[in-house]
Amino acid sequence: MTLLTSLRQRCTWLQCPPFMQRHGTLINRILAAALGGYLLTNTLAVFIAFLLPLPRAHAVAVMMLASFALYAAVIIRVFALHSLRRVWREIGLLSLTSVLGSTAFHLLGNGA
Repeated sequence: MTLLTSLRQRCTWLQCPPFMQRHGTLINRILAAALGGYLLTNTLAVFIAFLLPLPRAHAVAVMMLASFALYAAVIIRVFALHSLRRVWREIGLLSLTSVLGSTAFHLLGNGA
């Protein structure tokens, strides 16, 4: 259930304000871009830093700089997709995958 669906269900008995009825989808996309994009960018930056064949300090510095472009790409992707469900699904799955990959690299000792 998306945030918009839950807001619409609450609005039936709470008399939701008119701006929320008109702009609920936009507010949801802004939250996905800001919060979900931040989460996804940070998890992907850590994961890619593990994959780079550089010393740890250099890999982190490279990914810190590249994360700005990555964050911009995530924001563009959030507003380009048609379905809100697909937006949240992509953010969640990619974040989960990169967290699991980073954890595996760290536990296997390949990231040291």
